[in-house]
Amino acid sequence: ADAYLAREQPYRAIGALEELVTFSADPSEHALVRTRIARIYHRAGQWRDALASYDEALRLPGLSAPNLADVHIDRALAQLDGGIDDPDLPGFAEASASLAALDEVLARSGDARARDRLTFVRARMSLVTGDVGAVRAAATELRQQCAPPTCVDADLLMAAAQIDPPATKSRALAVTLSALLPGAGAVYAGHPVDGLYYLGLTGASALVAYDVYDGARTIGDQKASFYLMATTAAVFYLANLSHAYLASQRFNRIERHRYRQHVWATTARPLSPDR
Repeated sequence: ADAYLAREQPYRAIGALEELVTFSADPSEHALVRTRIARIYHRAGQWRDALASYDEALRLPGLSAPNLADVHIDRALAQLDGGIDDPDLPGFAEASASLAALDEVLARSGDARARDRLTFVRARMSLVTGDVGAVRAAATELRQQCAPPTCVDADLLMAAAQIDPPATKSRALAVTLSALLPGAGAVYAGHPVDGLYYLGLTGASALVAYDVYDGARTIGDQKASFYLMATTAAVFYLANLSHAYLASQRFNRIERHRYRQHVWATTARPLSPDR
């Protein structure tokens, strides 16, 4: 397995480790091997397989207290790493619940390294959700220990806390602009081509309706072409308002997603070593 990993062939390494589980007569090895398989899947971005392997490792006996804490933390990280991009995976709430179970375990074991690592992972979660105050508090707590890798972790958190928050567009302002000038809200939300499209179609259909309007007749006695073009102009105008609202909402969602990805990647740290 080590040779395959050195040649960057992770799935062959997993095959070799699966053979070890199958043929090993020592059950105490199985949990450690399953943990290693889970971490290979994790590093390869195969979140579902990683979670299944972590769960299997946690069901098996043979993990020491430090290893048990690391596996719980790495499993939560697999949930979080996958949850940044995959909405079908368990979200931050479930990862937080998984980590909460470690508090009592670490209180009994007195494992300062695992406790600091848990603090760091929770701070990353706070960073993604925008709680910068909690991030700074966690960095301060880690700096009080200041032993490798604690100092590096604290520096990463403090640097990430300085990253500008995601840009936002006001949905109300976008709709107001589009109400005053069709297409203006779309331009404001970052869609200039759509803005020109709505301005042109709404304006052109309204001008044609105005051109065929006969002032000598009542509003109910106009030509059919007037009603057709007036209805077309109204439809484009309402669509322009809807587009302004949805475009600004989509802009905010995309910016939040980019921010989450950026701060999560900025604070990434290696998984626990295989022991």
